[in-house]
Amino acid sequence: DIGALDFPILRSEKEWHETEPVAAIRHAQTDIRWADHLVILYPLWLGDMPADLKAFLEQVLRPGFAIDEAAAGAQAKLL
Repeated sequence: DIGALDFPILRSEKEWHETEPVAAIRHAQTDIRWADHLVILYPLWLGDMPADLKAFLEQVLRPGFAIDEAAAGAQAKLL
């Protein structure tokens, strides 16, 4: 239940790259890494996904979890 999680909204690219995720996000990353499949269901909000879901995905899909920016040449996918 993403709406019940307490996490900050990322406000800059620097925060995305240089800050550590909070405990709620690290726990979600552990659960996602464990899963074989991930299904995300959400209500449409003004024709798109809710802002909280976008903020959650920005937090979860950080370098080192979803992508490896240290890979030679281009970003390597980790998921």
